[in-house]
Amino acid sequence: ELEARAKERIASAEHDLGRVSRGSLPSAARDQHDSAYRFIRMAKDALTARNVVYAAYCADKAATLASLLGKGEHE
Repeated sequence: ELEARAKERIASAEHDLGRVSRGSLPSAARDQHDSAYRFIRMAKDALTARNVVYAAYCADKAATLASLLGKGEHE
């Protein structure tokens, strides 16, 4: 269940980040964008290593950062 949730959060983060143009973001938001991608990579690596708890943690962080960026783009 936790692994499926982590995969869903990764997909959500990737979707949200795909809707944001990194080049149009201010510096602080670009850092947030890069951090979200780092958390996605860490979550995927953790899933590969079968560390599901850490994968879920990283996936949640990535999804949170990505959703905040997406909201900032539309406001």
